[in-house]
Amino acid sequence: MTAAAVSGSATVGGVSFPVSVPITLPVPVTPPPSGTVPYPHALAAGHTLLNQYLPADLYAWRYMPGTTTPVTNGSGVSENPNSPRNVSVTTDGALSVLQLGVTSASDCGIIQSPGTYPTASGVIETLVKFSGFAGSAGHFFANWASFWMYGANWPNQGEIDAVETSYGNSQVSYHYGTTDTVATTDPWTYATKKVQLQPKNTSPVPTAPNILPDAWTYVTLAFGKDASGNYKCDIYYNGTLYCTIAGPYVTGAPMYITAGTGFGSPVLGSNQAPYDQPGSVELQYVRVFS
Repeated sequence: MTAAAVSGSATVGGVSFPVSVPITLPVPVTPPPSGTVPYPHALAAGHTLLNQYLPADLYAWRYMPGTTTPVTNGSGVSENPNSPRNVSVTTDGALSVLQLGVTSASDCGIIQSPGTYPTASGVIETLVKFSGFAGSAGHFFANWASFWMYGANWPNQGEIDAVETSYGNSQVSYHYGTTDTVATTDPWTYATKKVQLQPKNTSPVPTAPNILPDAWTYVTLAFGKDASGNYKCDIYYNGTLYCTIAGPYVTGAPMYITAGTGFGSPVLGSNQAPYDQPGSVELQYVRVFS
């Protein structure tokens, strides 16, 4: 809050008097200032801010480049080509945000960058909030939502799910191979899962240091190579390293940046219940560093 004063005059018995009334105004909340340093301070050296995409910039990402054809989410649910639904620039308190919403089954809100970005090196950062709901056992993520990147030749060129909410929780995953093969933090066993990423997420509800519902979170993807010379991606939440994806399966290929939310899709369908709740993803910005 900040102090201010409203000045004017009052008339009493035909005599005018100057009047000044103190008032308290809310201080607008704004995103952290632009700069050349990504959120995890350990990454500060050697990274220069190349691009910053604010809500109005991200709003254009609802269409395929140079067209009025809406982008499509991973479940194959397309936006309305006449007026892409559930993608809007709005406010959250005093913040300007891009909001991706979902209100009913087989609905979605989705954006995707018009071009690819290097994943052999560099840093991608967003300040994002995924909505949740109160269940009988705790505070869960609503619907199926994500902040992720993928290569033009999928799955050969990889897919990095820095945040993927499903079944009320959130996982980090990497998809690769000539068929969809998975390295993931999820705790389950299935045929396409070949690598158990750490930390193995066995929590029944979202808990820190994992990303939490209804909380603004810095999500940072830092690309490079590990000690064996394999490409890797370090994923940070609020400046703390949460998960490292590294190995010969990590391609280092350029990828699109995308975010979205949906439920009731053919992929998850009724298996997502009771987490198929209306919800949203909100982004304050996406930043690309060298």
